[in-house]
Amino acid sequence: MTEKHAPKNTPKVVTVADLSAQTEAERAEHAPRQPEPPGIDVASLLCQGATAYDLQRMEFPPVVWAVPGILPTGLNLLVGPPKSGKSYLALHMACAVANGTRVFGTRETGKPGLVLYIDLEQDGSLIQDRMKQSSAPGDEWPKNLHFLWDFPRFDEGGLEALRELVTRPAWGTDGARVRLVIIDVWEHVRQRTGAKEGNAYRQDTLDMKPVADLAKELGITLLLLHHTRKVARGAAAAGDDNPFERISGSNGIYGQADSAAVIERGEGADCYTLHIQGRRVPMASLALKMTDGRWIEEGPGALNDHGGNRRAILAAVLAGAKTLPQISEESGVGSQVCKNELAKLVRGGDVVRCGRGQYSIPRNGAPKLLRLPMDESVN
Repeated sequence: MTEKHAPKNTPKVVTVADLSAQTEAERAEHAPRQPEPPGIDVASLLCQGATAYDLQRMEFPPVVWAVPGILPTGLNLLVGPPKSGKSYLALHMACAVANGTRVFGTRETGKPGLVLYIDLEQDGSLIQDRMKQSSAPGDEWPKNLHFLWDFPRFDEGGLEALRELVTRPAWGTDGARVRLVIIDVWEHVRQRTGAKEGNAYRQDTLDMKPVADLAKELGITLLLLHHTRKVARGAAAAGDDNPFERISGSNGIYGQADSAAVIERGEGADCYTLHIQGRRVPMASLALKMTDGRWIEEGPGALNDHGGNRRAILAAVLAGAKTLPQISEESGVGSQVCKNELAKLVRGGDVVRCGRGQYSIPRNGAPKLLRLPMDESVN
């Protein structure tokens, strides 16, 4: 019987036993080659830094603010739930910077500057209505406040378009420089959802960092409007009271911003609280009122005492109540509401934590809210 031979081109079958018999050197020899990493010039890296001794003697230009104490040069966030008033507030800031007038009637904005408002949620007729509402009859609307209602996403040419608009503005008043760019909202210009890869924090950081770098490079204040995440009732009742933890998305969004402001509606129809915090912005809460489209700063957020709860809580702490159950019983304010209001009072500096689960009045005396007559507090 003639022996049948396998065709010469039959591929060799490699078994598990064959693989296990290979040495480490043999496996490394047949492994795919990885590209060599580029050489790092360590001396060049050191030249880009400085010693603490040198840093002490360096002079840096002063920080430039679009809105003092709230919006410095760089990337900023204005965050709130839908229909919370953030677009009204952004329009108020845009008009003030363009006109060189005060924000909230208290914060000087300096010389008029060019403002670009990229509004991807409202149309021209709605903005016109809001401008009419906030302007006095006969007011001339600023020529150097420019609105756009269409803009490409940042990964589809938007970032380059924004650089072109800021560096070579062919619009606005001659001689004025671009000071403020507002984008309403961030979700409409960021990278499309379908193109995202990796974990949420990494992707949010990758989306935000080029925008932050561009704002720093151009020396402008860039304000992104963004939404808060939806908080479940149980979480809110459990005291989820840090407004910056309610920013939608991962910490990669908040982490790349130079400052953030979170707006909340109060119990009154025209009452708001603006929580602010940033690298150059100390954490604070501002009590605001909006009447006929005009915003007014009433003072620290702790003064925005809707229903008198905070006054009652402060009086209880001043009387010696220290723990949450004691303060709730003494003030007559329900436990969960009392817990939330205490957190706000701590952030505003009117109450301090003096131990685990205990509170007291600061050493500098009674809070301003208790020194006001009842008819002067904000209700």
